Amino acid sequence: EEEEKEKEKEEEEKEKEEEEKEKEKEEEEKEKEEEEEEKEKERRKKKEKKRKRRTLLFYFILFYFLSLIA
Repeated sequence: EEEEKEKEKEEEEKEKEEEEKEKEKEEEEKEKEEEEEEKEKERRKKKEKKRKRRTLLFYFILFYFLSLIA
């Protein structure tokens, strides 16, 4: 009877350990996904900044040449 209780305890402990490991894995995956999303946001911001800069430069040059012609 005591052996059975001991075995049950061991099994419960094993299950708990497995659950904890699974939780840790899930948390790590979540963190990785969040990091990827953050990187993607940064990339988009940089692209948007470059696009705005190019547009601004284009209009500046256009204005400059128009003022030379006038």
